[in-house]
Amino acid sequence: METESSNRLRPQIHIISEGKGMNDTFKHVLKHYRVDSIVIVREKHDESRSDSKEEKDIDTASKELFATAKVLDLFIKEIRVSPNDINAIRNEIMKLKEEHKDSDFLFNLTHGKKVIPLHLFTMAVWIDGRPYYVEKDGKILEFNIPRMHADEMNDNENLYSILAILHGNAREPGKGMRFGDLFYKLSEKYVPPRPVKGGRLPKLSKGTVSKWVRRLIESNLIREEFEDGSYKNKLLYMMNDGEFAYEFFRRQKQDSIRK
Repeated sequence: METESSNRLRPQIHIISEGKGMNDTFKHVLKHYRVDSIVIVREKHDESRSDSKEEKDIDTASKELFATAKVLDLFIKEIRVSPNDINAIRNEIMKLKEEHKDSDFLFNLTHGKKVIPLHLFTMAVWIDGRPYYVEKDGKILEFNIPRMHADEMNDNENLYSILAILHGNAREPGKGMRFGDLFYKLSEKYVPPRPVKGGRLPKLSKGTVSKWVRRLIESNLIREEFEDGSYKNKLLYMMNDGEFAYEFFRRQKQDSIRK
């Protein structure tokens, strides 16, 4: 099961694209996420549009969200950007990132016209943020952004093999795998990531496997926990993103075989 234990001590900043239902959907956000700060990204208009019904509805929603934030003692601010100026949006988000280096950024893409949410999604990818969408029934739809490029796994067959081994182990709910067991199983499938000179297969070392495991952990594809009653033995578990990556590369391999 995926947890957010690593994020609990880091402030959570939610960047919200403008929309008349902002305050209503925010109530669902509170049930799903921790919120420490709110930044509303609004479209910059000329005076001719400031009196439109749509703009007034968004003004009302913004005031309601400010009131909600005040009751909950949350920091909130509003920034205005031109939807046609990607540099302006980028600069505002990068400024926030620079001012809050130790914070996690979550992007609520539920509202607004397509341009601003798309720009915000791009920035989420750029700064390793977490974009999400609130559906009408209140369900949160997260857009998982792979943290490991497909080329990296294509270049090293062993990364996929580790995921495949843990995927098979995960068929028993809640069961983790010891590093030693993973090493033994991987030794049977080991493929040198680089061409072998002289036809001799290099011996697989635990240090090398440990490095690959660490790379998968950093990419949020697997996680590790200490085994009950032990501060030495660790268990490895597949993450949701790891299952997605495994399935993606499994299908890719099937397609290449068919060709």
